[in-house]
Amino acid sequence: MHKKDKIYTIGIDARIYSLPGGLGRYTRELIKGLESISNLKPACRTGRSQISNLDFVVFLDEKGFREYKPTSSHFRKVLLPVNWYGWREQLLTLPAWFGARLDLMHFTHFNKSILYRKPYVVTIHDLTYSMQKGLRISKLPPIVYEFKHLVYEQVIRDTILRAKKIIVPTNYSKGDIVKKYGLPKEKVTVTYEAVNDDFIIPKNTQLLKKLKDQFCITDPYFLYVGNAAPHKNLKRLIDAFSLLYDVGVVAQMVFVGEHDKFYKELIGYAKDTRGYNKMVFTDVLDDPSYQTLLAN
Repeated sequence: MHKKDKIYTIGIDARIYSLPGGLGRYTRELIKGLESISNLKPACRTGRSQISNLDFVVFLDEKGFREYKPTSSHFRKVLLPVNWYGWREQLLTLPAWFGARLDLMHFTHFNKSILYRKPYVVTIHDLTYSMQKGLRISKLPPIVYEFKHLVYEQVIRDTILRAKKIIVPTNYSKGDIVKKYGLPKEKVTVTYEAVNDDFIIPKNTQLLKKLKDQFCITDPYFLYVGNAAPHKNLKRLIDAFSLLYDVGVVAQMVFVGEHDKFYKELIGYAKDTRGYNKMVFTDVLDDPSYQTLLAN
């Protein structure tokens, strides 16, 4: 008789699962990828799937809990309605995490309770808010910003130094982390992020026509999708587009992103440039809409 393999339990802090931006998409794609591996047919020699001895516990906020439907018997979801970034996260997440009796936790963002000392890995996408400290990258009042930035620096330092392994999407981020925190290079692993299959789609001509009519978009156009935080350098993009406009390049510049404080400031900046009448700011679009704009 073969000794039964030990089952290891891995937690995934997916409270940002439902976010429309990059962090939410990363978390959704991570879970989707792991589920696809767990659903693979057993290997011929062993009769087991590649991760048959791993069970996953996915911690979600209320919206994420409604949206996420596990597709593998190795995955189960747990409701953890605690917002990220705040004192509640530091205290109220602990009962759920400790109660799951995890062998390993994966934090998909730097924010975790500094009181959680069991083994974990963490994904750090970049050190933007460490490397570009200042009110220009924040929506907060000065005093609140300074306090929150101090807390941020303590939390991210604790998270990085105590992690068993750090996952980053680029060699550039790896270099920043290794240098800033004096880590051995072996502790940081670069895992590149691929394109979701949903983006590799034929052009939806009917939806494209609807979007063009709604936002007065004409071909050809340049397209930016994302937030307008100052470190994205979009003012320089607008300046560059204005230079193209000056030399007679016939094209539009289309921006897709939520019209928050930063986008409103960007639109105000754009209004004073020469190419403004060829710029389009759509606000937030659903995935099929901006996938269609990308495909065109």
